[in-house]
Amino acid sequence: MSKKHIELKIGRRTVTVSNPDKVLYPASGFTKSNVIEYYSGIADTIVPYLRDRALTL
Repeated sequence: MSKKHIELKIGRRTVTVSNPDKVLYPASGFTKSNVIEYYSGIADTIVPYLRDRALTL
């Protein structure tokens, strides 16, 4: 059975993610959790380049 939601501590914030096992990219099988892990892993590198830009994830 998949989890209905998870809570993640990111910096000083706690973020609730609903349906973390939901597949967002069927061709690769990437789930919401996978996408969050990916962006968390590259955040220190990419955030300076995204500062002051409109962004949708």
